[in-house]
Amino acid sequence: MNYLRKISLIFIIIILTACSNKNTPNLKDDYYEYINKNKITTTKLKDDEYTKSTFTIAQDKVDKQTTSIAKKLIKNDKDVSIIYNRLLSNNKEDNLNTINNYITIIDNSNSINEFINNAIDIENELNIDIFTNINIDTDFKNTNNNIVYLYPITYDFGTSSDYYANPDYMSYKALIKQYGLKILKEYGYNTKKARDISTNITNMYTDIANSSKLSKDLEDISSYYNIISLSDLQKIYPSIDINYYLKKKNIPTNTKISIVDINNYKSIN
Repeated sequence: MNYLRKISLIFIIIILTACSNKNTPNLKDDYYEYINKNKITTTKLKDDEYTKSTFTIAQDKVDKQTTSIAKKLIKNDKDVSIIYNRLLSNNKEDNLNTINNYITIIDNSNSINEFINNAIDIENELNIDIFTNINIDTDFKNTNNNIVYLYPITYDFGTSSDYYANPDYMSYKALIKQYGLKILKEYGYNTKKARDISTNITNMYTDIANSSKLSKDLEDISSYYNIISLSDLQKIYPSIDINYYLKKKNIPTNTKISIVDINNYKSIN
């Protein structure tokens, strides 16, 4: 009987210990969550925030201080107020002129090759990702050197393939389609045409996502290492002059290149 009592007591202690620790992250499993558990559970994001860190907190403080200084200057100095308002007006006008300039360049393309070269130039001028998602990092097999990694192309707002291929994100995809519809109507398309274009864009993203790696497939860093030759990269993107593209990126043609998700790029082509 005493033996059974001891066994029962041990069993109860094990259950209680497990229950009390079920929300406590294990140092071996997740160092970041273990160290930051208190911060993670107590920090609340504002409506316009999607992340919080010491960097964003410091930036918030700096923004408040600079805004306060600017308001005092504008209030107390008539000349500063005039310059500030003129600057705002000029920036808005300059931005619109820049956008119109890029739209004109694209619209005036006379062939697919000219269109692509114009898009490459715009990609570099604006420092955005259109045809590739380039990241220069350490060569996993020779840490003394850096190589170019071609990461999967991101979609609207920098989203991953999960948002188009994973059923858990279907509501997001529907919202993006509605957003596209509104934007296209602002450009002057009627509702039917805007809906058709927005649907086509969403379908295109879905097709690419269905051929691409999801987040869970990219968890293994060793899978990033897939060295590809320039000639093979040219075969994936036959409509793009790869030598011209790399030259615009200031990347020597003899640079070692690893493509993280080859099917993502094949599908985009």
